[in-house]
Amino acid sequence: MAWRDRQAVREQYVTWYDEDEAARYDAKPGHGISLEEEAALLADMKDVVDLDRTLKVLDVGAGTGIFSRVLASLPGLEVNALEPSPAMLARLRTKLPGITSREGFTDAAEDAVHFCAGEFDVVISRQVVCGLYDPLQAFENWRLWLKPGGKVVVIDGLFSREAWSGKWSVIADKLPLSGVQTPALTPYLLERAGFDIRCVDWLILQRSGLISTFPCLHFCEPSFAMAGGGAAVPFPSPTAPFQQFFHVPLSNFQQVAQ
Repeated sequence: MAWRDRQAVREQYVTWYDEDEAARYDAKPGHGISLEEEAALLADMKDVVDLDRTLKVLDVGAGTGIFSRVLASLPGLEVNALEPSPAMLARLRTKLPGITSREGFTDAAEDAVHFCAGEFDVVISRQVVCGLYDPLQAFENWRLWLKPGGKVVVIDGLFSREAWSGKWSVIADKLPLSGVQTPALTPYLLERAGFDIRCVDWLILQRSGLISTFPCLHFCEPSFAMAGGGAAVPFPSPTAPFQQFFHVPLSNFQQVAQ
């Protein structure tokens, strides 16, 4: 008997994120973005992506459109959303009728057909990577969908195993990055998928203390080349989730994609 089953995990996700759960998700603290948090996130983004020009952007695992709305507020951005839950996607489409959206997962080889190769300037995910069944395959799909010189931006957290409670505890043990306690694993997998890491950093929300329960720590220099050295950084309590910020430009796209 297989220790996990991709289709079963996907069916659980879609079943659990029904209309009632989608409504609760929208109302849950941490899933919404205040004006202050929105400004801080955009400042983080603008440190690594030129948002003042025309870009075609994909929001992966867009949920009910919370982060897509922030992106769509910027002039010049053509925002696309990918979300596997029909109920979550329905709420996104109601809130953001002007953006292009598609129903589907991102972390299987067959998911690559959702978009054309070289379609996007930027692929962005927020609080998605920790829930991927096959993160390496997802990153390979993202690489395929990027234009030459495109970028991936990942905003996610380090969550303890105990943070996955109730019915979600059943699925957590099937997800490789659900309980990761180091910021190193996601950029390592991105490298394995053919990316060059340019920045691994704490969000302004943490560094500035806008979220007081999160540690305000800087993990490493902008170049990931120093990952094997540098001063050690204290980690937070295993039960305290926090977010990290990855900026991943894709170099030598034509060569990597062949």
